[in-house]
Amino acid sequence: MTEELYKAGDESARDADSASKDTPHHTLFDDVFKTICVYMQPLLVPLVNEMFGTNYKMYSAEEMERYANEHMKLVFSEDDKPKVSKVISDFYMKLDGTLYHIECQSTEDGDILIRILDYNMRIAFENVEKDGQSGNLRVQLPHSALLMLRKSSEDEPKISYNTITYVYQDREFVIFVPVLHVQAYSMEEVFDKELYSLIPFFSIRYEQEIARISKNPLENREDYDKIYSELMRFTDLVYRACASGKLSEHFSRELAVLYRKIVNTISNRLDDQMKERLVNTMDGQVLELQCQKWYREARQAEKVNTEREKKRADEAEAKLREATAYIKELEAKLSQKS
Repeated sequence: MTEELYKAGDESARDADSASKDTPHHTLFDDVFKTICVYMQPLLVPLVNEMFGTNYKMYSAEEMERYANEHMKLVFSEDDKPKVSKVISDFYMKLDGTLYHIECQSTEDGDILIRILDYNMRIAFENVEKDGQSGNLRVQLPHSALLMLRKSSEDEPKISYNTITYVYQDREFVIFVPVLHVQAYSMEEVFDKELYSLIPFFSIRYEQEIARISKNPLENREDYDKIYSELMRFTDLVYRACASGKLSEHFSRELAVLYRKIVNTISNRLDDQMKERLVNTMDGQVLELQCQKWYREARQAEKVNTEREKKRADEAEAKLREATAYIKELEAKLSQKS
């Protein structure tokens, strides 16, 4: 995957910066999540497991089937002529025959459950099963969840639940919508639970602190260094996950690109040097693990072979000198006898 895939994220970040430094919502965050959904789908499986208590395998292609997340909607203009528009959900897939729908939100806006309900109904309509003989319908609603990036309260749980209640006559059917609060997870928990899809969003927890530091960098240098140290420790955990084979080198590359984009956005008030230092906490070193390993092994083998050959050559040269000296000595003795 190349940098071109993330141009939309760059444009979103620039738009957010030009609109207002205090804008609470960055479209870049949504773009990052959708990029993960499109190009790193297996990384969402542990997220589903965490939200719904399931136990799917991350890299099991047989269990995963991604669906198009564009749903058609009729809208009416001022001339009352219906037009078809697209409604785009964040992520929608099937795992082992069960439909899952995940939305990502950076800041609570009060309307997310309404949008989830809208997406649920459209997904259900797209998956209606009709009995060929009786004509009866079977409608399957997806398991929906919400990924909340920013902190809503100081004591928020890792997972909370909202509900959507369907009412028909005197009966009610309640659907629970798990909400995963990203900032409630420590960096160790992210890796222990293999929630690698959260890696790009980890730095958002420092957003307000970085904004405060930017107002007086010299006075708050100690706080800045503390954030830098924590991000470096987080990067080390990414390195270890990749080195152990739990996180593929390919995905570590892509996640690092997205991580850097978000750090670049939340640190835009810092001076260029301080900003660049934070952005580079996850630099190219973490991305070249396997290549570096192969290179080191090849150089080491080359060095060993070179030293071995040099030793053999030295031994052969020493034997040659010894043989030459012996021949000269023998020739001298024969000359004396003659």
